[in-house]
Amino acid sequence: RSELSDPRVASSIPAATASAVTEAVSAAVADVKRAVDASDEASALSKFLRASRADSAQLRIDLERRQERFAAELKAELRDLVLPGTELSSPETKGRAFELEVSDALARLAAAEGDAVRDVSLEAARGSLAKVGDLTVDFEAASLAVEVKAGAFALGGQRSIEKQIRDAMALSGCAVGLGVVRAAHLPKKLGWYTPLRDDVVIVAFEPDLDYGHVALDCAFKVLRAKALADAADARLDRRDDAPHPDDDSRLALARLANEANHRASAIAARATDVLANLDRLRRMKKNSTDLINMLTILRQDLDNLDRDIRDNLRAMDLDLHPLLHLRAAHAKPRPAHLADPAPPS
Repeated sequence: RSELSDPRVASSIPAATASAVTEAVSAAVADVKRAVDASDEASALSKFLRASRADSAQLRIDLERRQERFAAELKAELRDLVLPGTELSSPETKGRAFELEVSDALARLAAAEGDAVRDVSLEAARGSLAKVGDLTVDFEAASLAVEVKAGAFALGGQRSIEKQIRDAMALSGCAVGLGVVRAAHLPKKLGWYTPLRDDVVIVAFEPDLDYGHVALDCAFKVLRAKALADAADARLDRRDDAPHPDDDSRLALARLANEANHRASAIAARATDVLANLDRLRRMKKNSTDLINMLTILRQDLDNLDRDIRDNLRAMDLDLHPLLHLRAAHAKPRPAHLADPAPPS
């Protein structure tokens, strides 16, 4: 009996109880570790995290869809807003609707980079009555002036689109400029993406067409990269002009400027490749459409020939049918009184 109560004896009740508790606790700890092991796909924690990520992704998709529907409804309301004495189909209303579409597209591009888009179509430059463009995109250290044209526009003269863009750049202090037009109003000498020197680009934008936004996307990224690279160069120049430039800070600014210029060149090169491939894609789609139309016409011609052949064959059968009746009638035995007389013996 004394051994049963002695914890030093392995077969005692206290020792057996302690062993059983230790094993139970160890098993429980092992179960908990397995349950919270994120590296094990079968663990409870991994299953929970996967379910949570799936739920979060679905919620994000639902939220984006709701935002898109709300934005579309709001845009439709704004498009249908008619001022007194203004027709819905007037150039002013169409122009404003196109400006809203361009603004939405630029806002999506700017949001991805932490930039902001401002509607300045009703603003005047400080100390002037001149308009400063339609939209302005504020980057980290520079700005982009945007001029939007929903109708026809001039390439030369005092009212040329380039002059309007450069005037807006000068009045608002923007480093780069962008003109956004309708593809239907592009002159023959302009493509979907047309750079006017380094700091101004004119693009066509058609949000309802396949790839109709690509030129605008490329122009935004190219001009943004150039504006930031120029700003980095300007900061480096100001450091060089300082009375006592700090070598360490100048080296940091030089590295920043070199990286910004390298990235700007790379983005411009990629944009060139994208636009070249897009132009090739459009030509191939047009050629394929023409080929499909040609094959459709060829198929129609073949069907017509086949139908003519079958119709003529049926007509020949119909024409031949009476002749078959005549031959059958000629083959029947003639009555005795109509029989030919027997030849003399």
